Amino acid sequence: MDDQLDLGSRVLAAAFAEDLRNDWIPDALGADEVRRAVASGALAAAVATGRTGLADAPPPAVLRVPLAGRSEDVPLLPPAQRAALLILTEHALRRHRPLPGVFSYRSAGWRFSAGYRARQSCLLELSARQDLPYVLDLDVAAFARTLPLSTLLAAPWMTNGLGTALQDLHRATGRCLPHGQRWNGRVATAVLAPVDTVVERLAPKRWARWGDGWHIFVSGPAEAVSVREAVVVALSGLGLRLAAGKSALRGSAEVTCGSARDVAGPPLAVWRRAVAVDDPRGYRYALARAAPSDGICAWLPEAVRSRPTLLPRAVMYLDRAMGTPTGNAAAERLLGAVSGDDPFTVARLLVLAGRHRGLAARVPDRLLITAAGSGVAALEELSARAAGLSGRTALLPEPSPRLRGWLAAGGRHTDRPPWVDTLL
Repeated sequence: MDDQLDLGSRVLAAAFAEDLRNDWIPDALGADEVRRAVASGALAAAVATGRTGLADAPPPAVLRVPLAGRSEDVPLLPPAQRAALLILTEHALRRHRPLPGVFSYRSAGWRFSAGYRARQSCLLELSARQDLPYVLDLDVAAFARTLPLSTLLAAPWMTNGLGTALQDLHRATGRCLPHGQRWNGRVATAVLAPVDTVVERLAPKRWARWGDGWHIFVSGPAEAVSVREAVVVALSGLGLRLAAGKSALRGSAEVTCGSARDVAGPPLAVWRRAVAVDDPRGYRYALARAAPSDGICAWLPEAVRSRPTLLPRAVMYLDRAMGTPTGNAAAERLLGAVSGDDPFTVARLLVLAGRHRGLAARVPDRLLITAAGSGVAALEELSARAAGLSGRTALLPEPSPRLRGWLAAGGRHTDRPPWVDTLL
């Protein structure tokens, strides 16, 4: 395990920081102590001795989250366990090199935005080739939910440490790859390498993969059938199958209106275009970048009601707009519309309240009490933070030792605030 420590604490710390942007319920103290342990190398040293915290931990809480077109139950792994899995994964994959056509989660130092732009450039270049008039889209059916544990354990790069951790995780959650975490993106990228090899042999340098989806540029329907059949065989060897509803042959130019479509530009202009055609990608781009605007603030509450997946980006936006009357009003409207039976929404709004003392004072008692009794540690700590900022700790049970320390130090909203930056 000595190689594990050679990955570089700064690289691991940056990778873990990006992973925190995928949190379904952000940590009430910004996972500050775990980030320090990763950056110092202390956590890597602990993991090297087999201390991952997975085997003896209680089963993780499960949260129902909104995804595109559906909702899904996801296990909530504490930050220290996620960081341990990241370290184990990077150690296991230290010699694995994805083929150039793979653009997602390529390495420890990979960055989401840069990878996304690189895939977009590749697709645009391939779609312009006159000799490749078609693109074959192939996706794996329910990949994260159906990937067999045995397939992962048999991967050529698997290590005893990661294999044991994945078995512990599978026993606790029934799944190998919980949705929305960086380490599992790395594992998922690597486990599909045998299929990439087949695609590269049949369509050399004319394909791109992101996650479990391939875009393969072909000369015609006959070649598409041949490639598809080979991919089906390769997937079956991994215990997987294609998603029939997501696999199609299209004109190559269509990719410029889909996966390769560019929404970049002045954020407010992008938002206006998105509203005109109800474009989720444009909304997400604009909310992450736009300056506070009366128009966006007034639009947000109803937009989030109709598209719950926008909530993390909406909170990211409102964090910048809380100093404006319309930003405050939008946050209050969102709070007023929340029932206590939606932990995902309650958590996101408590993250905002945990960063702004004025908003914390306007969180209804009922929401604080419901969150504090949810049985979800991350949500309970967010409730305790908001209660501490608004002088209502007497409403709630005794906070966790971490939050007691924060309160004893003064309980300031600027002290280790929860993160709103998000990739969700």
